[in-house]
Amino acid sequence: MLEFDLHQGWTRGLRIGFENIETSALFNPKLAISVEQVHGDEIHALSEADLLKPSPLLKADGLLVQGDFYRNCKRPLMVKTADCAPIVIVDRESQALAIIHAGWRGLAKGIHTKLFRQGHFQPKTTWVWIGPCMSGAGFEVREDMWSQFPQSVQRDPRVFGTTKNPETRLFHAWTFIEDDFKKLDVNMVYNVEVNTYSDTAYHSYRRATHEGAKLTGHNYSWCRFG
Repeated sequence: MLEFDLHQGWTRGLRIGFENIETSALFNPKLAISVEQVHGDEIHALSEADLLKPSPLLKADGLLVQGDFYRNCKRPLMVKTADCAPIVIVDRESQALAIIHAGWRGLAKGIHTKLFRQGHFQPKTTWVWIGPCMSGAGFEVREDMWSQFPQSVQRDPRVFGTTKNPETRLFHAWTFIEDDFKKLDVNMVYNVEVNTYSDTAYHSYRRATHEGAKLTGHNYSWCRFG
């Protein structure tokens, strides 16, 4: 399990975690605030009333909350993944906090930068964490996938690398995500650089499929105070 504790300003006491087990001493997914993930680009802005509702709340792929009223909530915010990218975004000045499930469909639509474009986060005061996900090794895709991205991205060999099969490419998701945050001039981007396909400590839908097995669990990404 990977955990990050924040210790300054309004983020003091905020914990961010990425793990692959159903429960732990720090986290119980049954108590979390979550959404019904649909591999899109919708991000739900939480109200104070939402903090008391049972989860999943509604169909979306991310949660946005203001830290001032979320601080006293005992429930963590959560997304679950099995190769897709979990992303946590924190604006250390505006007190905006978001956790996102970014599958390739969501990435093609810009889910990872959507909240910046909408003005919820200011790049120069924002920190981003990219959790365990598939990138490069194992992420072989075909034209029906890469054609969903902008032409400039499709032509970038750092993002869509060639393979021995001319009909497939390797999607380097980390490069794509990091490039977009760099273009925005985000203050800090931390990629844990754990590939769920090659690291057997984490669940991987693609690895299970290649092994002819069923996915047996998910990776849980969360953030919470206390």
